[in-house]
Amino acid sequence: MAWIDAEGSQSEILSGGPDFFSRVAAIYIEVEDQERWRGQSLDGEITDRLSASMLTSAMRDNLARGQCNRVYVRAESDIVGAAMPSILAYREALRRLVTAA
Repeated sequence: MAWIDAEGSQSEILSGGPDFFSRVAAIYIEVEDQERWRGQSLDGEITDRLSASMLTSAMRDNLARGQCNRVYVRAESDIVGAAMPSILAYREALRRLVTAA
């Protein structure tokens, strides 16, 4: 598992660890869909790069306008199967918080 919160430097981190990212089971990463830092890779570019390492987006939040956290998991049935109960429980807990407010 990798947790990446790199203030616009996600691309550099992903470039520096191709062997690691080809083996990691899951990544939690903060991404933006609007440029905040000059030259940064945006959400779609990050998704494309991780897809090349067989990682697929399983979940995202709405951290702030133009910014979110995504969870990517290795696109293998045993990993996805193991991750889905936690992902669904997390989503349900968030749903309960929103409806209770």
